[in-house]
Amino acid sequence: MGTNSATIPPEKPPNWSPSTIWLGYEGWTRDADVEMSEHGYIAMALGIFFSLVIGIGLMALVFYSGRAGYDEPPHQIGQQRYPGEE
Repeated sequence: MGTNSATIPPEKPPNWSPSTIWLGYEGWTRDADVEMSEHGYIAMALGIFFSLVIGIGLMALVFYSGRAGYDEPPHQIGQQRYPGEE
């Protein structure tokens, strides 16, 4: 078992400054008394649903194309199909 000289540094936690936390809190609570109609909730639900459908679909295509070999450079594809030639 060989040793790997390259080590992966640990991930740092996000830098949440007090101003970022304050801005998020203000944005969340400032207009708390505003009411949304039934049509607003339907539009929000449809927007969330279709955003998830598009995001999941695109990630599935990325996963599929990576597994199927569509992301390989042309010279590697040629070597895989015809290993005896060249």
